[in-house]
Amino acid sequence: MDMILAMRVYARVVERGSISQAAKDLHMGQSSVSETLTRLEKYLAVRLLMRNPRAITCTDYGMTFYNHSKIVLAAAAEAIRAVTPTEDRLAGTLRLSSPCCFGETVVPELLALLYAAYPLLKIDLTLNDAIVDPVTEGVDISLRLGKLANGIFIAHPLGQVERKLVASAEYLRNSEAITVPEQLRHHPFIRVKGIFDGGDLILYDEDGVVVHTRINTVVATTHWSSIYGLVKRGIGIGVLQAPACMKEISNGEMVELLPGYHIPAFDLHALTPPQKPVSPTINQVISFLKTTVPSLLAQYHASAINIRRG
Repeated sequence: MDMILAMRVYARVVERGSISQAAKDLHMGQSSVSETLTRLEKYLAVRLLMRNPRAITCTDYGMTFYNHSKIVLAAAAEAIRAVTPTEDRLAGTLRLSSPCCFGETVVPELLALLYAAYPLLKIDLTLNDAIVDPVTEGVDISLRLGKLANGIFIAHPLGQVERKLVASAEYLRNSEAITVPEQLRHHPFIRVKGIFDGGDLILYDEDGVVVHTRINTVVATTHWSSIYGLVKRGIGIGVLQAPACMKEISNGEMVELLPGYHIPAFDLHALTPPQKPVSPTINQVISFLKTTVPSLLAQYHASAINIRRG
């Protein structure tokens, strides 16, 4: 039998001194309450209650069982409360993964907001650029950029991360001006391995027309920070995610090249394992991400528009 339910019914009958009043409180039929009490006494093999037309009273065994039932019911309620997230309280550890550049530029601000909202939540953060499913990664939520591969996951769209073709102001002072895409092939290009491997850079003009132009790769690296460092030092040109370079573009250290063209943005998704039921913590954090991430990305988009207008 369901002992927790039986204890709850029994305790309410004792406290109300009436089967009918207990049934009303518990939204149960009187016959169901009576049947539960009968099965409980049969299961325990003791008489718990003395019934008469005027009142219901506890036997000695009944009072002992009532006192212990209250302890058990309180403990059960506390156990449920401890693992049930609320609007203002999440607890436990959330395992999160993110691509390196996004994880080093946007995620710190994102986690600061998450921590402010849920100070009891702990984060186990892993940074890697492999696009795999969260089950394989062993995480609760995986933030991923670009086209998703096949995998065991549920994808939650969070927006897009813009990319910028940039050079340092110093580099442009010492090189020929870049006014059309065809000129890019004459400049040293620094890129991440696995992106632009074919030697082509795809651009879209203001009318949405696709433009393919050749690039001259001089450095191919596995980490975005190498591109950032080399471009900033004037070694060549490259493509960076907007959050990694908008500050430098704003203060004049870097310049966005060919502002009449744009590089396709990366789609951003939060991937979660497909298990059901989904953890309340994961559900709550996904809702938080869907609200917060687009507004963070919009700040970088707005900065880019203001720079172009300036």
